[in-house]
Amino acid sequence: MGEIHFRFQEKANADDYAIAISSALNKPYAREHVVSGRARVWEYDEEAVRALLEEMVPGRARVMFCAREFPDEPSNVQTGAEVNGVEGGWTKETWYGTEYRMRRMEEGLLKEERNDIDAFHLPRPNEFLPRRLDVEKVDVEEPSKAPVKIEDSPASVLWYKKDDQFWVPKAVYYANIVTPIAQVTPRNAVKTRMYTNLINDALTEYSYDASLAGLNYRCHGVERGLFFSVGGYNDKIPVLAKTVLDKMKNIKVDPARFEVLKEDLIQEYENFDLTEPYRYADYLVNYLMAERAWTPKEKLAELKTLTVAEVQEHVEELFLRTYVEALAHGNISEKEGVSMLEMTEQVLGSRNLFPMEKLYERSLILPEARFH
Repeated sequence: MGEIHFRFQEKANADDYAIAISSALNKPYAREHVVSGRARVWEYDEEAVRALLEEMVPGRARVMFCAREFPDEPSNVQTGAEVNGVEGGWTKETWYGTEYRMRRMEEGLLKEERNDIDAFHLPRPNEFLPRRLDVEKVDVEEPSKAPVKIEDSPASVLWYKKDDQFWVPKAVYYANIVTPIAQVTPRNAVKTRMYTNLINDALTEYSYDASLAGLNYRCHGVERGLFFSVGGYNDKIPVLAKTVLDKMKNIKVDPARFEVLKEDLIQEYENFDLTEPYRYADYLVNYLMAERAWTPKEKLAELKTLTVAEVQEHVEELFLRTYVEALAHGNISEKEGVSMLEMTEQVLGSRNLFPMEKLYERSLILPEARFH
């Protein structure tokens, strides 16, 4: 994958590239490897990797615990050598005055054998590694400037644009899943946000392998419903897209993860007023110009009483009736784009929306020559 990433890496900004090269000059790369050393691997030494894993034992670990308070520990700052018979009392660091202490691990944990830690093992084979890197390159007089509509039905519409400029084995597939109930009320907006947070949380481990293989996905709520996208090396895009869509349609809400993510979102809404001024101003402009929008305070009031059952029911209602707007772009054929759209429709299994339900975002028009 290192070789593939280096071969097909995208052009970076000049300043970022200069900084990266300058950093590489300080590393033990041969001169001919300064440009490629950060990405490529010339020789894989399995014995060296396994030897490194064998060194990952509790006695060589540094574990850090952070909390607002430690009720079972003395709270006073001390500089003595011992606290409760353990070396390293509470002290303050230089810059912010944060209290900390260091102590040894328990002897029982240090005696654990390496083989007793199941989490330390070589990774399984990555199903997302691209095998097909060929590019269907054709001569064109001038690159096309916009996508064309190749499918249009009561259930969906598909726009398509072949990569006729960069000629790399990459593609993207975007799907805007229009569902009228996603943001219709503050409570529905919160349900949709919690739903997408749960999706992304459930796919964390699975999507990690995809990211190592140059693939990525996105799933979040938008004004008209849900936005979903998959991008990267085109060979395995259908595999990742099918998995994400299956999870979107069939997720079972985990009560434990629900409570954790709910608390995180509560903190996000409560701290929203502490956002950087330029971001806060940008939010206010968008809010004032939107035809319909809900404030963090309005959503916070609904979030505090939200339940697992409500979110699970919301998932089922989201996909009762939908309309899919999709775009396929890159090293992908029209046939493959149509196949992706058909797969999306099949997984969702929704009935069609009525024409009047296909909502479109609208912005308010301010009167001319007025100060706002």
